[in-house]
Amino acid sequence: MESSEEKLNEIVKHLELNEATNKEILKSVKFVRNYFFWQSSYSFLKIIILLSVIVLGFISWRSITDYLLKIYG
Repeated sequence: MESSEEKLNEIVKHLELNEATNKEILKSVKFVRNYFFWQSSYSFLKIIILLSVIVLGFISWRSITDYLLKIYG
């Protein structure tokens, strides 16, 4: 039978291996979280730019049609 000291040493070894694994997982999770943050920010920026172009086009539509009617009308 194993002594309690041997069992304790085995548990400590497993805990150290788990700690190393957890640190690697944390590094990869940080990378994924950072990538997700910037991807979300970029998507939000694209939507804002698209909406601003649509709004500006809608606002200036009347002046564009007046100009075209003056030329061709």
